Amino acid sequence: MDYLSTPPSSYPYVSVAAASLLLCLVTRAVYRLYFSPIASFPGPKLAALTFWYEFYYDVIQRGQMTFRIRDMHKQYGPIVRISPAEIHVETPSFADELYSTSRRRDKWERFTRCFGIPDSVFTTVDHDVHRMRRAALNPFFSTASVRRLQPVIEERLDRLLERFAEFQETGETMAVNMAYAAYTNDVAMQYAFARCEHRIEAKDFDPSFHDASMVGSALGQFMKQFPWVIILMQALPDWVAVLLNKDMASYVKLQRDIKSQVKAIQSGTYTLHKTVSHPTIFHEILNSKLPPAEKSFDRLWQDGQVTVVAGTLTTAWALSVTHYHLLATPSALKKLKTELVSAIPDPSVPVPLASLEQLPYLSAVIQESLRLSCGVSTRLQRIAPDEAMRFTDPISGRMWTIPPGHRLV
Repeated sequence: MDYLSTPPSSYPYVSVAAASLLLCLVTRAVYRLYFSPIASFPGPKLAALTFWYEFYYDVIQRGQMTFRIRDMHKQYGPIVRISPAEIHVETPSFADELYSTSRRRDKWERFTRCFGIPDSVFTTVDHDVHRMRRAALNPFFSTASVRRLQPVIEERLDRLLERFAEFQETGETMAVNMAYAAYTNDVAMQYAFARCEHRIEAKDFDPSFHDASMVGSALGQFMKQFPWVIILMQALPDWVAVLLNKDMASYVKLQRDIKSQVKAIQSGTYTLHKTVSHPTIFHEILNSKLPPAEKSFDRLWQDGQVTVVAGTLTTAWALSVTHYHLLATPSALKKLKTELVSAIPDPSVPVPLASLEQLPYLSAVIQESLRLSCGVSTRLQRIAPDEAMRFTDPISGRMWTIPPGHRLV
């Protein structure tokens, strides 16, 4: 009966596996700290050792990594290593080198994968592929194209002003950010798909799309460390996703709604675009000369999400910031009103966008609002795949060389 006291034969394998894992972790730690091409850059050793450092500040401490990086620069200087694979430069003038439009600059997959849309133009990693995809969308955002959309912009604006009047009459508090999100979403949907949800008409401006989009953005820091979670949520039925995480489920539902829209366009069963006078983005793309791979279902629905979400959130936020600062600065509001009354004596008569673009103070207000309402408040890393980037410390004069293929922001 001696065999009863003999440990199972699998025990040695467990020990070997544990030892192998430990050896792997130690080897990785030693490499990152001492042999990595960016090991010589200043910064906290713990940040250089593991991505959990960033996770702690951005997820556990809720968005504090930006301020931790600021403190790093105070301690270590204008260039610091903030993660095992990322260098951060504080000097603003270096942005021209980092985001150069004349040189190849790739994005970092660790950042782009966290949104669950790996084939979209926004998350395209390769410089050349991104340029091709962006070129296909550029014509839709030209001044001439936007002017052709003016009837849609005006119709939705008239309805928004009616809702403003309703709130004025009742004295009810109005969430202007939700009102502007409803407006921009209606316009973006019309431009992309020739239809909208008429969120302006909803009593509370139907914040579901706005809220789901914000959830998707807020979860990005979590998804950096756990990219498989969004893939899992996308594969689950809606009711299961809601049970697991209600907020994430709302983001996945947003994606599924856009998928249904694109599927109807691709199948030819959707014909509303034939009833409008303006071009629609995704019908035009389907009829373009782009390679078939660029008109695949995954490409289209993912760009559909990017187009509508970006068109909703960034524009609505800019309008909200403008609204606030004009109310907070009566002198600026008075000057703007004077210019508008002079240029538009009869508000019931539509004014061409070209005429509005000629108003100097209105243009200045818009430019200042765009400056104040930054669309993205996170790091947008870039990788120089073909060349080393060089940074000269303005204080010490030391030149730092960032090897090709390393992430920089």
